[in-house]
Amino acid sequence: MAAYDVNDPLGIGVATGASGMGFGLAGASDFSLSYRVLTEPSFRRRVLAALVQWLQAHRGTKARPSHTYDEVLEGGLWELCEKVASDGRTELTHEQRAALVAHRLAELEQSARNELFKDLKANPKVQVTDGDHLAFRPLHPGLHDKEALAAYLARFSHGLPADELADAYAGVQDDIAELLAEGRIFALKYVEKAREVLFPVDQSVRCSVDADLRALWSSVQVPRSVPELEEALWRAGHLSREQYQAGHLEKSRQSARGLQAAKDAKLAAIAERKAKRKRYPTKVTNAAFLESNPHFKLLMPNAK
Repeated sequence: MAAYDVNDPLGIGVATGASGMGFGLAGASDFSLSYRVLTEPSFRRRVLAALVQWLQAHRGTKARPSHTYDEVLEGGLWELCEKVASDGRTELTHEQRAALVAHRLAELEQSARNELFKDLKANPKVQVTDGDHLAFRPLHPGLHDKEALAAYLARFSHGLPADELADAYAGVQDDIAELLAEGRIFALKYVEKAREVLFPVDQSVRCSVDADLRALWSSVQVPRSVPELEEALWRAGHLSREQYQAGHLEKSRQSARGLQAAKDAKLAAIAERKAKRKRYPTKVTNAAFLESNPHFKLLMPNAK
């Protein structure tokens, strides 16, 4: 059997010859796909990843929600072949790639097929339907179009991260953009988590506001500083004169900052004590013991 190249999972190098010239399926028989699948776990995982990748790229629609196992096998082998071709390790034409994939698929023994099918059934991203039909299982299944997506998001009043919908179906990003443009959903970006969360717009609370009421709202002057805010609260009767004159809000803020600073200082002191704590080895050799206990070496000068 020809030497196996980890970067050439379909044995294209065997088919094209050592010099890279020519192409013949007779030489390709020196490469056993079934043998690799059955005996090499890393190779088998790579083939399985290609099958799942093909399923994800060809997510089903309402009209055809799943694919046959043979279609998935052929598509996965194409994924592997295209990967090798894109890396520039082969110059096979489309017809030659098709012939090689068909050859590999025909020589794949039933035992290898069964093992790959068992791996697909156990994969959380794969759903088995109608016996041997396979479909990609996204994190949020059952979505196929914009209206279904809008109805689904309406159930998440506390929001749903946009990245969780990335594998829902082909074109989901375009549908999200359309729903945002139509005002049926809105998005908030959380900088600390680097995530965008989608929220439904409750259509039942939509109402029209008179122009004079909007003008009144816009005319309200918002205090720009703490002293201005304290004065406004005092004039509205929400602060007593004593609290206003004593700067009640500013003192509360300073107190909160002081408590936080004290907490940070305490945590820093604990971390510093832990860093200075002497570490003792869990396993002590005779040489290390003598080095850390020189008085013992005086009692036993011949100790080593």
